[in-house]
Amino acid sequence: MNLQVVRDKGDISALVQAIERARGLLDQGDVETARMLAEGIYDEAKAAASFAARFKASEVIIAKARRLQADALLIETLAVIAIADRWRAAKASGLTQIGGRPSADTRHLIKVADTGLDKRRMFEASRLSTLEHDAPGTISALISDRVSNGLEPSRSFLRKTASASSVKRQKGASPCAATLRTGEHVRDLHWYELQEIIRQNLQDNAALQRILDHCIPADPSCKVGDVFSEDSLSVLLGKANRA
Repeated sequence: MNLQVVRDKGDISALVQAIERARGLLDQGDVETARMLAEGIYDEAKAAASFAARFKASEVIIAKARRLQADALLIETLAVIAIADRWRAAKASGLTQIGGRPSADTRHLIKVADTGLDKRRMFEASRLSTLEHDAPGTISALISDRVSNGLEPSRSFLRKTASASSVKRQKGASPCAATLRTGEHVRDLHWYELQEIIRQNLQDNAALQRILDHCIPADPSCKVGDVFSEDSLSVLLGKANRA
């Protein structure tokens, strides 16, 4: 997509057509293709909205790009949830290979990579799946609320919401002595989730350290938001979190 066209004319008709195609693929059950197409639309719409805002395009153009970003995010998320559900069903049936080297006995089993997602994405998709199935329509409502409040409908927002929901759910479960600082019960974790949780904690630590090293405020009791704008925080955290 030519972002110069967005700046000059607000022409995002190509993205509108692509959204309809992705939605049709999702409705037909072709979740893998729908996901890949929606991911590309999301990135294009996000870039178009940022470009339009940077060059002070009309609010109408920015709103259109944000709405397309939201539509793409919804399609992408519903697609990865469907993939996670299929993986969960295959796992329950003993048809998945979780780890270890392939052998003659395991070659017929499905690996995470066969789903089109890596282990990290599958971990996130499983949480999103639980969030949506606990209260159908939650994902759509969350995305719509972000747009209505003038906020970016982002992947990172959904990931954090699903993570917080998972922690809250586990805190309400039976007492467990072995509990992470986030409140997650170690006994309830899947083995393949451990590496991803370690990675996330390392990213969070690195992000907070960047903020801490960036400056020394006069008042140490002030909030981070009093020192940094939202844009500045996005830049500082950009290396740790995929938007």
